[in-house]
Amino acid sequence: MVALRRVVRPRGGDTAMTVAARRGAAHEAAYVKALRAAGRQVVAIPAVGTAGGVVDANRATAVAARAGAEVIYQATFLDPPWRGHADFLVRRDDRPSRLGTWSYDVADTKLSRRLTVPAIVQMAVYGSQLDHLQPAGVQVGTVDKFQGREAAVVIMSLAASSAEDAPRGVEFLLDPHRLNVAISRAQLLWIIVGSPTLLASRVRTPAKLRLVNALCSVAVATPAGAPARATDS
Repeated sequence: MVALRRVVRPRGGDTAMTVAARRGAAHEAAYVKALRAAGRQVVAIPAVGTAGGVVDANRATAVAARAGAEVIYQATFLDPPWRGHADFLVRRDDRPSRLGTWSYDVADTKLSRRLTVPAIVQMAVYGSQLDHLQPAGVQVGTVDKFQGREAAVVIMSLAASSAEDAPRGVEFLLDPHRLNVAISRAQLLWIIVGSPTLLASRVRTPAKLRLVNALCSVAVATPAGAPARATDS
């Protein structure tokens, strides 16, 4: 609200806030020291003192992220009239982005032992700004390629329209371990794209029947709206 000039910044000091700020700074410094002692690469963005300094700090944050710094301390985001300083951006190598084979998560070192609404809002805003810095785009690959990785939304496209059309057989196409990998990669939403005829595949053994029915159990419905089931012939 102060940034938007809707309220005036309070004058004078608040003893409790001053003490909390001092302790918070000490906690951050101790965490940075621990990271470096553990051999982590920490890039510290210079403190901001002027309007020009904010622009420089924002630019330095982007440069450090594009260079793949392991940890960025006091990362600065600028979206006039708003600005923010995330305690840390921590690199993760299991989620590529347009930065490269890595991306970042926002990390905070607040002293509070409870999650507060202002803290959630603050982290959400930082996350939104981070998305502008590291747009993920669309990652494409086989189920096996995504082993050990996650994404908010996963779209799985089946490569055969029926069990009979699967070049490597229904045992490979609907392998329960691979199906489990595909489903568990999604953090929020999993979408499967394929022909409805695959859900009604005519299989000849109980083992294959179980495989097709496993797919049916995760499919929402057939085009007619009724739950799909495989047939044994």
